[in-house]
Amino acid sequence: MSDYYTDVSKRLQAYRNLLELTQTQMGERFGVSQSHYCKLEAGLKNISYDNLKCFEQNGGDIYFLITGQKIKSGKLEAYLSRCRTLQGREQLFQFLIPVTQLGLTLILEQDIQLTERTFKSARYIREYDKRLTTWENIRKAESCSQLKMAEYFDINIKRYRNIEKEKTKPNAEILHTLYHKLKYSPLLVLDQKMYYTDEMNRAWELFSKEISNGLETIVETILKFVQDHETKAIKKQERKNAKS
Repeated sequence: MSDYYTDVSKRLQAYRNLLELTQTQMGERFGVSQSHYCKLEAGLKNISYDNLKCFEQNGGDIYFLITGQKIKSGKLEAYLSRCRTLQGREQLFQFLIPVTQLGLTLILEQDIQLTERTFKSARYIREYDKRLTTWENIRKAESCSQLKMAEYFDINIKRYRNIEKEKTKPNAEILHTLYHKLKYSPLLVLDQKMYYTDEMNRAWELFSKEISNGLETIVETILKFVQDHETKAIKKQERKNAKS
């Protein structure tokens, strides 16, 4: 187990203290015994994928547990919700990145970039191949071999191949490495969603009303373009279905 993974076990203990639960009660939320949970908290055992999903079903914030960050919601979700298709939402998301970057440049008067994680999300969408698994798409975006991916996660090649083919579920340590070393959201794997707006929402909270209003005008124009494209695509599909 890597040294930096101790961040997760420390957060787990802090999380339990925040909830004012005993190890037995917290273990129940993870679907494990008290003795097993004690080892999770001590970093002696890894938190499995099933443990994470069980905790999530019991109201736990697994994104925070893995990343140390809370997901920030905001007005950008409202814009994305106005798209009628997944493709439309993904297209709009990619437009929101340069618009947000423009806002940051205006308030800071220098070329301050959003983090690599946001740009990697956009690249992942652009290069996404629905015939491939999530892990195959990540490796494709990284342009690296299976051996190199196994080295990133400090696991043997056989285990990585099983994860890539989705025969084996990734544990919390793998997801932690995915986030901190490769800069991809663990939610790509945990909930299969392809775009995340939390970082951009944090940026929009910094904007003055004047800057926000100006950027919103730009976003509305882009949104109208995306919606028109969606309408045409939907009508085309309806005509195709009517003929078949």
